[in-house]
Amino acid sequence: MAYRRKCWILPAIVCVCLAGSAIAAFLPGDIYQDFKVDIKDLWMFSQDWLSGLDSPANIDGQGIVDGADFALLARDWSTQMDVPMVINEIHYDPEPKTELVEFVELYNLSDQSVDLTGWSFTDGVQYVFPDGAEIASYGYYVVTQDANHFETKFGFAPNGVFEGRLDNDGERIALRNNTGTIVDEVTYKLGFPWPTAGDPPGHSIELIHPALDNDLGGNWKLSGVVSGGGQNALVASNQTWRYFKGTQEPSVQQGAWRQLGFNDSGWSQGNAPIGYDNSVSMGTWLGDMNGSYSTVYLRKTFDVNDVDAIGSLVMEILYDDGFNVWINGTRVTTSHGLPEELSYSTQLSDLGISARESNSYDTFPLPNPHSYLVPGANVIAVQLFNVLRSGSSDCYFDARLIATSGGGTDGPTPGQRNNSYA
Repeated sequence: MAYRRKCWILPAIVCVCLAGSAIAAFLPGDIYQDFKVDIKDLWMFSQDWLSGLDSPANIDGQGIVDGADFALLARDWSTQMDVPMVINEIHYDPEPKTELVEFVELYNLSDQSVDLTGWSFTDGVQYVFPDGAEIASYGYYVVTQDANHFETKFGFAPNGVFEGRLDNDGERIALRNNTGTIVDEVTYKLGFPWPTAGDPPGHSIELIHPALDNDLGGNWKLSGVVSGGGQNALVASNQTWRYFKGTQEPSVQQGAWRQLGFNDSGWSQGNAPIGYDNSVSMGTWLGDMNGSYSTVYLRKTFDVNDVDAIGSLVMEILYDDGFNVWINGTRVTTSHGLPEELSYSTQLSDLGISARESNSYDTFPLPNPHSYLVPGANVIAVQLFNVLRSGSSDCYFDARLIATSGGGTDGPTPGQRNNSYA
């Protein structure tokens, strides 16, 4: 009992040693690991008084848990970390109901990427972030109900697939770090003050601003077009592109050709559409492609004056038969869920993919544009694939890149700034 009496002296001592509240990036005194230093840390400290090096209360990592460790705890008292992870968008009741596209979107408020290995979503849906999972600075991480349905609906692959379903009547979603500590949680509900989703066109609920308390219903709105948003074509159709015929790799270092600083002055150039098809008006005819090469590499530079003014970004693509697209080296969309690293000799038939026959532009939302766009010059890089090297009747590419300011398209906005952002 003497040990316990000694421990309970500590809360009294701490009353005269408290530090003022503050925001910190690293807290040695956070023994409980909940991103703040308070009574829970003091409790753990008292329980481990005079314990050895293996105790989490041995803050200075020396000797035993003693007055030196207590001094560090007192120094950090009432301090809390600015936890950057926010549950930012929830799509719990899609329309039509046959689409398995429920999702939860996580947003990183900080200017540093965060390793999410071993973190988890719990209490509603179940998802454990795999080894190497990372969320970019000011980036998004989206987990969904079904990867194929999600990519078909939104034009890009999700980061992961959760187990279970979101409750249409409301429930608690919790984000835990790799120690099991809750980092963020939302208990959404059906009805005031929470927005009610579920009716056509199938809106999600979106946090108005990621810095707001996301457990308050009044801080959420339905996804949808924000009034006043204007569109700007950063790249129009039928423009001049640089292109490289896929008879060999386009750069000695894999992927170097996708980067903004790559020198493409030795590439050919021509107006889009680039390729061949007797039923489509070509800007640049590749009459030697059939029988010679199955891929074409393309690059197009464009300028962005104000990255922050861009609310959403979409690419409208005319293509046959498949593609990968990068902006400034970051892959932003793909057809058919293609792997990112494919050689110059790839035929889509090698991957079990059939020919595509369509002469219309398809729309692909490009998630999280603020994570890869830069002020000034930017570059689109494309690897175009034919279904066959020999015997194919067509292969071509053209694209429009459209930015929307002050809002985006109607409906959910996974992987990009919320339409309700204010």
